[in-house]
Amino acid sequence: MKSIEFCTFKQCNSLKNIIIPDSVESIGNDAFSECSSLTSVEIPYSVKAIGKRAFWKCSSLKSIKTHGSVKSIGDDTFGKCSSLISIEIPSSIDISILGIDSGVEVKKIWIKYFLLLLLEVYRLSDFN
Repeated sequence: MKSIEFCTFKQCNSLKNIIIPDSVESIGNDAFSECSSLTSVEIPYSVKAIGKRAFWKCSSLKSIKTHGSVKSIGDDTFGKCSSLISIEIPSSIDISILGIDSGVEVKKIWIKYFLLLLLEVYRLSDFN
């Protein structure tokens, strides 16, 4: 499987933790949106692109870890993820497009490889 297509797992509330297989190169728009039981996602080095709203409204999602090769992340990818605590992304990604909602406290954002910043308890308003 080279990609997880549009809405493949949308509203799949039995998903709790996801480790994307190494064969996957892209995650489509809304691929995991509204998976209300999803708590963590690990994205392998093979993934280069994550589509718009891929994890939108995953209300239990607490952590996202990428392995540095992601070149693009679509708008509002993590919008309405009200439980989000930790995101690990490459330094090339503009964090303002992630869709982290105003008022959501992300305790750690790890910018990989250059480790330019480690943010502790920042709000979206601090990025604007």
